[in-house]
Amino acid sequence: MEIKSKFEKSFMITVSRSTISRLLSNFELITAKPAQKPLLRPQNIVKRKKLPEKFLGISNDTLDTIIFSDGCKFNLFTSDGIRHVCYLPGERYKFENIVGTVKHDGGSIMFWGCISS
Repeated sequence: MEIKSKFEKSFMITVSRSTISRLLSNFELITAKPAQKPLLRPQNIVKRKKLPEKFLGISNDTLDTIIFSDGCKFNLFTSDGIRHVCYLPGERYKFENIVGTVKHDGGSIMFWGCISS
């Protein structure tokens, strides 16, 4: 745990992981997976900022020729994400602590659509 090692180096004392977790919760800090976002090169960041400027002066006739599209995936059985359960010692195999599995993830449905003005 990075916080634990930094704390031990700074203050020259040994602390447990649970002590660090308790201190973080006392300060109402949340520990979770970090948010994800695409890694962009500096030139791509500049391009993204300039893109809306291209559409400010567009005429309605030009807007009529633009097609916007999007797609979505819906899983039929399980989520693609990481699943977590919390349980007490000795309760690992209780029914409410088990996440069922299906071969080949149970399948999914993909939707794709387009709109224009």
